[in-house]
Amino acid sequence: MVREGDYVAIFNSVHRVMKAEKLLKGEKLPMLLIPAPRVLSSDCGLALRYAAVDRERIEALLAA
Repeated sequence: MVREGDYVAIFNSVHRVMKAEKLLKGEKLPMLLIPAPRVLSSDCGLALRYAAVDRERIEALLAA
């Protein structure tokens, strides 16, 4: 489900992942809501997958 070169953001609650998804969609940034990979720890079981080319912008928005 995660392609080579993609990044995954994991969250500790469904509320936070949905809020992040809404924020990134509002900025028209490409990302995909996915089940959190088992090798990563996630309390809510969801994650956002995004391309390396969008990494800096997405991480800056999520950190704000």
